[in-house]
Amino acid sequence: MPPEAPELARREKGGGLLAVFDSPHDAARAIASLRQRGCDDVRAAMPAPYPEVERALGRSPSRIGWITFAGGLAGACFGYLFTSWTSVDWPLNIGGRPLVSLVPYTVIGFECMILFGALTNLTAVLIGAFWSRWRRGLPDRAEFAGNRIGVFVPAAQAGDAPCEALCREAGAVEVSHVA
Repeated sequence: MPPEAPELARREKGGGLLAVFDSPHDAARAIASLRQRGCDDVRAAMPAPYPEVERALGRSPSRIGWITFAGGLAGACFGYLFTSWTSVDWPLNIGGRPLVSLVPYTVIGFECMILFGALTNLTAVLIGAFWSRWRRGLPDRAEFAGNRIGVFVPAAQAGDAPCEALCREAGAVEVSHVA
């Protein structure tokens, strides 16, 4: 971990407005209102990836699926190529069958596809989690891992009264200013 990373995270977590919501629909409505008002740097902490909140935040769909697909495809190719190379390197003539026959290699290709896809997915998720940890701060609250959604607007964009009123109108259970 670079020495400046904790300082960067602390600086990014500076003050701002934190609104707590019970439903994803209310949180999405508040985020949409805040973004229409001109707050581009709205952040959210959720216990699960709610599609309506993700759309309101303007996030693009995750690329993890495509990364996993590429890893699985590479694994299948590796499985077929490895078994073919092994057959050619150590030829075993059994009843005049061809040395390289892809049908029996399908099991190995499938197993390599699953192995490589899973390992690629795990690696991509871990790298993404590590990078997002230092990228943009959000106040830590245990309830955001349980059943509530937190919406955070940094102090530079919050503008005290209008943002707070927008969040309360959208159905915020709690609105507070955090340091």
